[in-house]
Amino acid sequence: MFSGKDKSSARLNHLIERLKKLSTLMIDDLLAELSDSNFVPTYFELPIGNSKVPSINIQLKDGKRISINGIVDRVDVFEKDDKTYIRVIDYKTGNKTFSLADIEEGTNLQLLIYIFSLTKPGVSHLFNNESAQPAGITYISANSSKIKSQRVNDSIETISAATNEIKRSGLILDDEDVINAVSNSHNNRFLMASARKSSLVSRESLDMIYRQVCDVLKSIGDEILMGNANAAPKDGADSCKYCPYLPWK
Repeated sequence: MFSGKDKSSARLNHLIERLKKLSTLMIDDLLAELSDSNFVPTYFELPIGNSKVPSINIQLKDGKRISINGIVDRVDVFEKDDKTYIRVIDYKTGNKTFSLADIEEGTNLQLLIYIFSLTKPGVSHLFNNESAQPAGITYISANSSKIKSQRVNDSIETISAATNEIKRSGLILDDEDVINAVSNSHNNRFLMASARKSSLVSRESLDMIYRQVCDVLKSIGDEILMGNANAAPKDGADSCKYCPYLPWK
């Protein structure tokens, strides 16, 4: 029998050991991706919204302007001939997926704001190129809740199953040089491709997405200035039932 303290220590040791193995798994997966790619991780924890990297600036109805600040987990750069391509990476725990349909609802804008901020005029000093082009955005999500439901050991089967829970989601510029640079071997996991969907997007579509993001940000900014802050959760009223600020509580 364990005493309370012994049980606590045993649990802590188990959690630390599991965290070490999960961290190693994630690092191995990232190394596998980088060894298959011509993109070079160049900036980490890069602030967006300062004098070095100004954010997207949106003018509202009353003439006021808003800008969205943030921090990019990782910025990768690929150079080919006289072109420079940029992609942004964001690490997530749990299930994080990217969907263009979310933009209209004002969600999933984070990485789009970052990539458009990094590739607009005025930030060429970061990449030694006056016309850096957006190459894509990627969420890398480690679904630890599913991984931890298995026994994390060193068996090939367990490692393979756990690796499959490291998901990538986002967009990649539909350009042969970019696709080959993202994954030399055309690995579907790294290209975020499957039989049911493709992550590829044309430059024209990216320009359209940029305009859509700006329109959504302008709409959100105008609503804030008008004082509209109604509870309108994406998932419906059930999302509010535990909120302590409900008027009937």
